[in-house]
Amino acid sequence: MTNYSVLKKGKRYFYYKCTAPGCSNAINAEKLDNAILGKIRASAKDEASITEAWEKWQEFRLKKMEAIEPKIAQLKKDVSELEEQENKIKKMFLSGVVNSDNQSYWNEELSKVIRSKAAAEEHLREQVDILEANRIPMVTPGTIIKQAKHWAEIIDLTSNPEAKRNLLLARIQKLECTSKGEFRLDLVMTKSVNWYPQGDSNPCCRDENPVS
Repeated sequence: MTNYSVLKKGKRYFYYKCTAPGCSNAINAEKLDNAILGKIRASAKDEASITEAWEKWQEFRLKKMEAIEPKIAQLKKDVSELEEQENKIKKMFLSGVVNSDNQSYWNEELSKVIRSKAAAEEHLREQVDILEANRIPMVTPGTIIKQAKHWAEIIDLTSNPEAKRNLLLARIQKLECTSKGEFRLDLVMTKSVNWYPQGDSNPCCRDENPVS
């Protein structure tokens, strides 16, 4: 959906309009903004749900790490074995075992081994990156609750509709309506801890997300 407005009897009304082909749905922007902000405010003040979500995230992170570690060990073994094969073939060239009769064959075998090793090394780097991404510094529920409370505070401070809309545009990654009046949100709270209504330094990209 994208935002747009209409002028009726001297008053401007704001909406979110569907941009999908054949879709003409439009939602009153103020009502949707308030519904989403209300959902964020309620979630930000629900310490029990935040702690439960943190525990689930911890469990998911540890299981992911446990699943990756055996893959990394196997890939390291594969790379080592392929390197041994590569060195063995190279020694055959140096020792004179490879001659004009079989040179084409061993050249091809060497190329296969080198390609396989490069692919295994790339896969190994990818798995190590995933492991390290999950081995991040521990974030306590208390830290998250503190950040969430800050969100609730800045929402309560925000009365201007345009400021509210820019707050939503600033850090909501994804919004899905699951049923009437119910929304599922993907948020980036940590990057908006210094957001304040009408602040010049706000990370809300007004130029990229203008309000009509």
